[in-house]
Amino acid sequence: MYKISFFVVPALVLILNGCGEQPKLSREQWIKNTTRTYPGLSKEKAIAAASEVLLLADREDIKFSHNENGFKASRNWIIYLLISAGFGTDHWEFVALEEGDNLKVKIYTSKQAQSLTPLLINTGQIEIQIEGSSTYNLFWSRFEYLIGRRDKWLTCEEADDLIDKDITWGRIDSLCNNFNITNETPFSPLK
Repeated sequence: MYKISFFVVPALVLILNGCGEQPKLSREQWIKNTTRTYPGLSKEKAIAAASEVLLLADREDIKFSHNENGFKASRNWIIYLLISAGFGTDHWEFVALEEGDNLKVKIYTSKQAQSLTPLLINTGQIEIQIEGSSTYNLFWSRFEYLIGRRDKWLTCEEADDLIDKDITWGRIDSLCNNFNITNETPFSPLK
């Protein structure tokens, strides 16, 4: 099921492309933001926790394709503006690889989006690689809570505050937004 919201200001280009030019992650920054290593963590618990992070964000719309080392997931979305609409898909890929007593985990995310104008003109589809540290920081914080390595679930408001304080940068709308994400909070870490 799609979540539908109405806005007053038609700002679809800002929503789909961000509010301005963001710096790009270097290869080293990208690896640092997308990869973690955890001693003693089982592959099954890691995959379950990563899946749960996405399910808690939008249980009704996320779809999974599982494999031996993780999953690919997608979430279709629609945003209605006053005189236009935007729609697209968030893509996620999670990989967990055993390396001795450690588990190396990786998350990749991107977004496909397009819009329609009042004359039903399709503006074309764009592929957006998720840049910045904010989405990854939010994902890993929630993942670490679910595997029992953090005491607190990072809320959307707290994640926004980290952006406002320039501790992280980028957008978090793939996990937190008021337009088309339900954003549940877990009662406790996974067993």
